Amino acid sequence: RRQKPRASREFGPERSLESQKEGLCSSSPSVSSTESTLQMVIPGLLKSLDSPVQPPKSLDSPLQTVKQVQPRKSLDSLVQMVGSMQLSKSTESKSASSGSGAAGSDLGAAPFDICMGNSKGTVILKHGLLEINREKRRAKELSDIAPVQHLRPGMVLLKNFLKPDDQVKIIKHCRDLGVGPGGFYQPGYREGAKLSLRMMCLGKNWDPDSGSYGDIRRFDAAQPPKIPEELTKYVKDAIAASHEFLKQRGKGATNPDAELPVMSPDICIVNFYTTSGKLGFHQDNNEQRSSLARGLPVVSFSLGDTAEFLYGDVRDDDKASKIKLESGDVLIFGGQSRHIFHGVSSIAPKSAPLWVTDKANLRPGRLNLTFRQYNYKGSVNVTPAPFDTCVCDNNTAPLQHLRPGMVLLKKFLKANDQVEIFKLCHNLGVNARECLCLGKKCNQYSNSYGDMRPFDGAQPDIPEIFKKLVEDAIEASHEFLEQRRGTSNALVELPPMSPDMCTVRFDTIIPTIVLRQDVTETSLARELPVVSFWLGDSAEFLYPGIRDDVASKIDLESGDVLIFGSQSRRISHAVSSIKPRTAPMWLVDKTDLQAGLLNLTFRQYYHV
Repeated sequence: RRQKPRASREFGPERSLESQKEGLCSSSPSVSSTESTLQMVIPGLLKSLDSPVQPPKSLDSPLQTVKQVQPRKSLDSLVQMVGSMQLSKSTESKSASSGSGAAGSDLGAAPFDICMGNSKGTVILKHGLLEINREKRRAKELSDIAPVQHLRPGMVLLKNFLKPDDQVKIIKHCRDLGVGPGGFYQPGYREGAKLSLRMMCLGKNWDPDSGSYGDIRRFDAAQPPKIPEELTKYVKDAIAASHEFLKQRGKGATNPDAELPVMSPDICIVNFYTTSGKLGFHQDNNEQRSSLARGLPVVSFSLGDTAEFLYGDVRDDDKASKIKLESGDVLIFGGQSRHIFHGVSSIAPKSAPLWVTDKANLRPGRLNLTFRQYNYKGSVNVTPAPFDTCVCDNNTAPLQHLRPGMVLLKKFLKANDQVEIFKLCHNLGVNARECLCLGKKCNQYSNSYGDMRPFDGAQPDIPEIFKKLVEDAIEASHEFLEQRRGTSNALVELPPMSPDMCTVRFDTIIPTIVLRQDVTETSLARELPVVSFWLGDSAEFLYPGIRDDVASKIDLESGDVLIFGSQSRRISHAVSSIKPRTAPMWLVDKTDLQAGLLNLTFRQYYHV
């Protein structure tokens, strides 16, 4: 008895796996029985045809159809059915052989060929009337669709931009490179999980396990091929067409280069998805900081079967927008949309244009090329903020009273202070994987504090410049409260405090919203305030309003200082989202800041 197929395992949103077939369902014919059926049926059928089947041509020739006289319709249908079974079996067998090898690679496996037509004895038949009519209907539908669509700021879709002959050339370029050194393989991770696609890198190799680019491929030391000049020209033509569209859309009032900067691609990731392939929600943020800060776009070519493409500002499939990317479509996202989350949820089988199969021999699935510029060598054309003045927006109140005991100081930290804070945090070892504690070690699991870090015994102190900025922020809040209420006692609403502990976090995404309270200090009885610095990308911050059962939201930007104490000391609060590419450009230039949010939260643990 054969085992039923096991359900595929999931390794998180970015590690979708192909189903690993351990056996065949009892209701499905086995491979051996299929072969036996083909051996018995095909010879008899071919003898009954008046014209013999012509042998298939070589790989570079278009697939040749079988010419037949007019036998019985039932016989014609049976020939199509058997030929389809044989073609499908050949494709699956080839895909399976290329999926073997070491974990995270195809080491030792035969090169994966994205094109068909190499298997001996493959029978290629004429397209049925249903397929031909479906192709005609889709061509008519495309004529009614806008050729260029503005999906959101910095994101443009060029429908059917790549002409049929260009698509065939692109497929053949990828096929020739894909079967050579550094060609297609199945990427994966150290623990054994594999992506449900085949990948080839051009220009530089991208390693999904480390999330970084390199000059060679880790598992076989192969160098990635260079991007063919013809593909680079298609990218530049697509960006030029997008700029022309943006000019006409804005009636000359907008600057297209500001919304979609010009880029010269030097890296490209080529993915081939089978009809069961998918790719989880992710961001393309492994390029050099200069490229990301400039907002240089990603240019994506789609060929073959249609894909359902998801995109959005947060990593949440349910909140994502959806579009269908068809063969010949070019999607461009840069500028404000450079750091969007995106992924492929499904591939529509048998949705590729017929000529893709006839002329390019592309096997069932979707071929996708995403072009990027790894490093931006020019200067960022942004006037830096003065380093001796506050960088407040003139239209925003510099201090805001949010609720009793809670004050927001907008852009309180001067530009030179923000740069200094970033550099000090970098030297102290802040990273995106863990929280850094100064003064006292905070154990997030036991929700308690200690005098040293358990893993190395270190006891880093709070830099004096940090303490001075905290004191200045509290003093500014007191002056604001006295002017706002006149006779009120500002020291009662926001008691003074001298920070002896600080938690430092750097986050690139907020995967879940967790409302929490800061209630682990021994000074809670005095209701000494929490002082929080915000630097880098903007964040949406949740906290209770005047009514504690109704949450309020504010945007915290780079340089803001938030203080809450006294009546607001025990409020539940959280960061609900981080807004990509909102950090000041001068801060990125001065610090080489990567996309993300740096937050420093100061407290006083003891009160004497």
